[in-house]
Amino acid sequence: MIEGRVAAILNDYQVVMNKGYNDGVRKNMEFVLYELGDEIKDPSTGEVLDREMKVKHKLRILHVQGRITTLGSADLGWLGGFRRLVVRVGDLICGWESI
Repeated sequence: MIEGRVAAILNDYQVVMNKGYNDGVRKNMEFVLYELGDEIKDPSTGEVLDREMKVKHKLRILHVQGRITTLGSADLGWLGGFRRLVVRVGDLICGWESI
């Protein structure tokens, strides 16, 4: 699995991730854009276990370079076009190889 961050927002449908071919990104990978939510605590100890990860968008690879990858919206809207991305620089992106 590859974990990166949104480095730039190109337009309403495309972002640039701070990971690329040198980091293991390949054309057959799938990516999801997450928003980090609240901390999840153990009710017995109060220890922080992790943070909630809310899926915001599915992304598709448009172009891979050495240190960056351009990704586009893969979510379909009501009329068949791609949905606009609701995204901020620094948002978490995770990817894995498709089977």
